[in-house]
Amino acid sequence: MNKTSAQVFRGTVGSGSFDAFHLKLKSIAGVLKKNQKSAPVKNTIGPVKLLFNVLPRGETVLIIDLTVTDMSDHPPRGYELEIQGYELFTNGKLVQKIPPG
Repeated sequence: MNKTSAQVFRGTVGSGSFDAFHLKLKSIAGVLKKNQKSAPVKNTIGPVKLLFNVLPRGETVLIIDLTVTDMSDHPPRGYELEIQGYELFTNGKLVQKIPPG
């Protein structure tokens, strides 16, 4: 299986307390391995509850593990983008990891 990663955002966020994150993607392009044809992928990601603080002059890193699941055996569903897990780091220290392990 080919594992790839991409940085989707890097920027300044004001310090403060947060209780969730919501990943919003403009478009998702899927290509089937078998015949290299494009396939529609539905974004099923909603807000994810996560309590965290962004510290002044600190660094907060959120790594989100995404997966595409074939739900076509449950019509009318098809390929769906989902969050498989995440890791939250504050100033280089792992603060939380879902799933744990």
